Amino acid sequence: MYKNNSRFSSKFRNYSPLQLSYNLTGLRPQSATILILTVSINADEIDNIILQNNDSNTMIARLWHGYTRFENADAYENLLRTEVFPSIESKNVKGYRKISLLKRKLEKEVEFITIMLFDDIQSVKQFVGEDYERSYVPEKARVILSRHDERSQHFEIINEIDY
Repeated sequence: MYKNNSRFSSKFRNYSPLQLSYNLTGLRPQSATILILTVSINADEIDNIILQNNDSNTMIARLWHGYTRFENADAYENLLRTEVFPSIESKNVKGYRKISLLKRKLEKEVEFITIMLFDDIQSVKQFVGEDYERSYVPEKARVILSRHDERSQHFEIINEIDY
């Protein structure tokens, strides 16, 4: 990341590049030392630095919609509870916190919504892969669903109040 200058490296050895930029901006102008950094970093490393420096209280909610015909709603709900949700849990994704299932009857079909909570986008990527918006719909579920979102939506949870 930087040339080995013992005075510099001993003071800033354990800092990430983002932390370095914060600390180096605090240098006094009257300082006689001139510091030149050459940083070589790829896009994944930038993503990791940004994610590591996000507000630690920010969680990600992953929303997905699926729809069944009325006669398939109970079978789909049972499949989620007995197979899909346990298979998600068995992946042991670091940062996966919980899943909620919502259901409502519409005029001609039943809508299901899943809301999954993750610590961060990296956790979502661990769950479903680099294309983290791709929906996770096992084949057994696809057979029962009449339609579903091909892409999941992701939101930062910015406020939550428990009573």
